[in-house]
Amino acid sequence: MSAPETTAAPSRGFRQAYARMVRYDLGLLRQHPRFVMALLAVLLVPSLYAGIYLSSMWDPASHTRGLRVALVNQDTGIDVRGRQVNLGQQLLTSLATEPTFSYDTLADPESAKAAVRRGERTFAVLIPPDFSRHAVPGEAAGAGELTVYVSEGNNYTGAGFARRFAPELARKLNHALNEQRWNAVLQTAAGATESVAQLREGVAQLVTGARQLADAAGQARAGSGKLDDG
Repeated sequence: MSAPETTAAPSRGFRQAYARMVRYDLGLLRQHPRFVMALLAVLLVPSLYAGIYLSSMWDPASHTRGLRVALVNQDTGIDVRGRQVNLGQQLLTSLATEPTFSYDTLADPESAKAAVRRGERTFAVLIPPDFSRHAVPGEAAGAGELTVYVSEGNNYTGAGFARRFAPELARKLNHALNEQRWNAVLQTAAGATESVAQLREGVAQLVTGARQLADAAGQARAGSGKLDDG
């Protein structure tokens, strides 16, 4: 004969123990209402923090547009085949087209740095006077450097925003640089084509002149023969 099954009794005993524990906890909460507030805080505070974090990660740009960033453009530009190019101004225009932050243009680096230290600006982007002159030709790696000024001691969060902003700044700068360099290449190619056309025209003129000189020499020889006959 098989042994009698005994699984039902332990299961029923567990349910009874669980029910007694729930009744005890509910009675404890009725006797001490403060425990209810503590329980709600334990449940709601993590949910609140998670909601704030997820909302900031869902669209971070909408939360950073209220942060003020100082821009200082001292770039004097460069002449590229008779055309004035100011890479610093192009960079500022590109930033204004896609405003990740609230940008303010200031007159000089000192005032921008002071505003960052006072906490009036999150960070500052400083473009030096020789920026285009060094960046557009691209004669050396890293030529044409700009400065992102932060005050990490006064505003650690602002320094973090500046570090995350650096890749976007580099992308816009590379786009403007590539555009200017390709323009220079195309202008050089156009100039080379024009020079080749001028060279071809000059060679044709030389050939025509040589033929005319040969004809004149032939005519001179014919004339000298007539003089001998005479």
